[in-house]
Amino acid sequence: MSLFHKKNLKKEEYVLRQSLVFLGMKKTTDEKIEQTLKDPNNESAFKDFFGPYNFMFAIPSGEKLKFSCQSLDANEIKKKIVLIIRARSGRAAPAIDDTNVS
Repeated sequence: MSLFHKKNLKKEEYVLRQSLVFLGMKKTTDEKIEQTLKDPNNESAFKDFFGPYNFMFAIPSGEKLKFSCQSLDANEIKKKIVLIIRARSGRAAPAIDDTNVS
């Protein structure tokens, strides 16, 4: 089933799908999508992004995407890239001490 029609996406699949849309790569084949998700470098980048890092880059590489949580060299940027920023850390917000609030 195509990533663009699938319901209940995993976090990695959602980020990949949105990156493909923003980069105008909606016609990417399912085979290339699977190769992108199974790439060890991309798996490591997703692990870092959903862990300690708050940003990640999606870089077009032929018909696939390369993800990286490291800052990029200007030579790596061909035409366009997507900067993905994680707005929520997934950690519980600290409790607010309202004893001194009037």
